[in-house]
Amino acid sequence: MYDYKGVVMITLDASNVTPLYIQLADLIKSSIQQGKIGYGEQIPTEFQLSEQYTVSRNTVRRAIRVLEKENLLEKRQGKGTFVKSPFFVELNSPVGSFTEAVEKSSSVASTQVIALKTIKCPGDIAKELNISGNDDVIFLSRLRKVDGIPAIMEEDFFPLSFEFLLGMDLNNQSIFRILNQQLGIKMENSKMILEAIPANEDHRNILKVNVNSPVLVIKQTLYSKSLPVYYNIQYIHSDVYKSSVYTTFPIND
Repeated sequence: MYDYKGVVMITLDASNVTPLYIQLADLIKSSIQQGKIGYGEQIPTEFQLSEQYTVSRNTVRRAIRVLEKENLLEKRQGKGTFVKSPFFVELNSPVGSFTEAVEKSSSVASTQVIALKTIKCPGDIAKELNISGNDDVIFLSRLRKVDGIPAIMEEDFFPLSFEFLLGMDLNNQSIFRILNQQLGIKMENSKMILEAIPANEDHRNILKVNVNSPVLVIKQTLYSKSLPVYYNIQYIHSDVYKSSVYTTFPIND
């Protein structure tokens, strides 16, 4: 059951060894992670939460302070408490590692493998990788999170020369680091296409976005020494994750 802008309506357990303010903080955090409260939206007031969970306003304040320290909530003077949004990353080049970018901030990156298998390569992607459309490729689908919040649903397509990936645990791993450390491959540049599409059921279930709301899509071929290494597609929850890219231009006399 939900009340007051989507916060889960569950009775707090005073007999539990976990303090009430931690229980309440966990409930609010869960509501954010499940998409019940949107990023940038206001959460219920201290009075509403106190009334809803039959706890003191001091308990509510302590719960909110916990989530402020976790970078999930922010107070706005004279307006109330809001879900903090978006997470913003600055990259020095278009070819950047999600893990490294998040680690340079005060947040925590995590990655969950959804699928890792061999598939027939789609024709348009085969062309980008300079392989036959009948060739098999290693398909890797993962969910990238920032501070536990779903941010990017990512799909990677590797030539069969990367078959060793099938035997690896790729949860919470950086592909950039693996390729660099194990094969000495360093990504140097990429050819990128950006577009916005309406969210489908997969996006709703995995990224916790509303169906038909816009999702930013990045499609890119990543290169090392002018040769394609792998193809990457990112479906980005833009309320959670944004990035800026610095581009240099030649000086024309």
